[in-house]
Amino acid sequence: MKKSSRTWASLLVAVSFCASGIQAHAKELDEKVKEFIDQTAETLKNGIEKLGDDFAKIQDHLEKYPWKGLIQDRATSGPETLSHLKLNHRDKVVVVRPGEVVQGQVVCSLSEDASLLNVYRVVIGLQDQGPQTTIGTTVGALKGSSIEEFSLTAPTKPGIYQIRFRTANNFLEGKALDHWFDEKGNEPDASTTIGIIYVKS
Repeated sequence: MKKSSRTWASLLVAVSFCASGIQAHAKELDEKVKEFIDQTAETLKNGIEKLGDDFAKIQDHLEKYPWKGLIQDRATSGPETLSHLKLNHRDKVVVVRPGEVVQGQVVCSLSEDASLLNVYRVVIGLQDQGPQTTIGTTVGALKGSSIEEFSLTAPTKPGIYQIRFRTANNFLEGKALDHWFDEKGNEPDASTTIGIIYVKS
């Protein structure tokens, strides 16, 4: 084998090893988040039940809860970064009734690494519930930040739902929504969790 061939073979092995490591880390992170959510759900349920149907107090309770490590202030997928999320004019966490529509606002920033001729959309949805909408349709040449508005429909089953996202390189919304799942059928991982919807019956 020629030296150049050996070099390329070594590089491919290194890249493959690196990719496997990233996937393993993402899976480990998701498992830790699931454990955290399971524990959080029970703790929140006990606290919220004492507040009855006073949604204002429940909202305050949720906002004071230590979500650090689960909800990201800034999260990145590909060349797009989302930050400063508002849900019904509240920061990152909101309590709603089953099936209620949640109004969202977020800062969407396209990095300098974006390909000039590509068109990017950010697909937003709920973990284990699928994608719901897209925002930030931007040509790579027009880099910068914009404030984007969107809406999500809360699930009908009470519980805690993570808002996640993935950047898609596709002009058509219908095609972009298909990018919620990667080539291995995986949803966006926990590193893209930017908000929480708490559905109360």
